[in-house]
Amino acid sequence: EISVRDWSSDVCSSDLGPHHPHTLAALHHHAFWIGQAGDEARARELTAELLPQLKRVLGDRDIETVWCQHNLAVWIGRTGDPAQARDLLAELLPITEESPGAESPYTIATRRELAYWTELAEGGVADGGAEAGVEVAEEGAVGAEFEDTEAGGGG
Repeated sequence: EISVRDWSSDVCSSDLGPHHPHTLAALHHHAFWIGQAGDEARARELTAELLPQLKRVLGDRDIETVWCQHNLAVWIGRTGDPAQARDLLAELLPITEESPGAESPYTIATRRELAYWTELAEGGVADGGAEAGVEVAEEGAVGAEFEDTEAGGGG
């Protein structure tokens, strides 16, 4: 039996190479859907393994890297560490404000998640709870109009 991750990794790696941007994007999307399917701990693990590779290959400011870090922060928060989620999002916010820009949906989503995880890290109860389902973003799927394609923590 072969897993989807093994299949997509093998196909992308053999055709494009293990460090090709499309291979890394496929692995990121796979991790996202693992989390969407309910295995947030595994999504956290896969995303944490992938983020350094994306940073090395694409840089800190590439949108795939930005969303990988964003998703990692949310998976970390949803698996029990709101303070670490807050810290990762706080690190990410200046990057998204610079590019793609302060008013981009990516930056707005990062601000919303940062507020949510900050509230929880400080012992508060954030509106909507962890099951509110906004802001873990599949590339291009940001904002309330895309709620059915997101698995985020905040609200």
